[in-house]
Amino acid sequence: MSKELSGYEAGKKDRVGDIVLHHFDHGREKLIDVTCWSPLYSPRIQHSADSAQYIVNEAHTFKMKSRKANNEGKIQTSKGMLAFMPFACSSLGTLSPEGKSLLQAIAFEMSLKHNSPKSLCLSKIYTRISTSIQQGNGFCLVNKMTDLKIYYSSNLQC
Repeated sequence: MSKELSGYEAGKKDRVGDIVLHHFDHGREKLIDVTCWSPLYSPRIQHSADSAQYIVNEAHTFKMKSRKANNEGKIQTSKGMLAFMPFACSSLGTLSPEGKSLLQAIAFEMSLKHNSPKSLCLSKIYTRISTSIQQGNGFCLVNKMTDLKIYYSSNLQC
């Protein structure tokens, strides 16, 4: 597994995946594109309130269409047709079914490699992902507060 490799151009986009799983698809790479959408974004909030899964399904569909994935989930790159999968999650922690399946497979491999129960490996994976999502949420919140302070300080008239 590698992260953020270039050289997998698809059209004009240099990086089509955030993670490359080597020897995944009959000896070929599989590109994983991590995407995290907020269900609190106003155009999506009503649908997100109805279903926690809505936002990750939309994120997954958007990424597949934007990368022009075929029916087999493969995209054309400079290295040929490669398997592609969005790892879609919401900023509140919901994962796409494809993301859950990937984590199950990773946990299985980890359990074999480290001779640990799969449930323990899966727990560690979910903890790391949850921490990353919360760090991202905190970063967005701090940036938004800074933006608001700048806006109000420049627009307040005494």
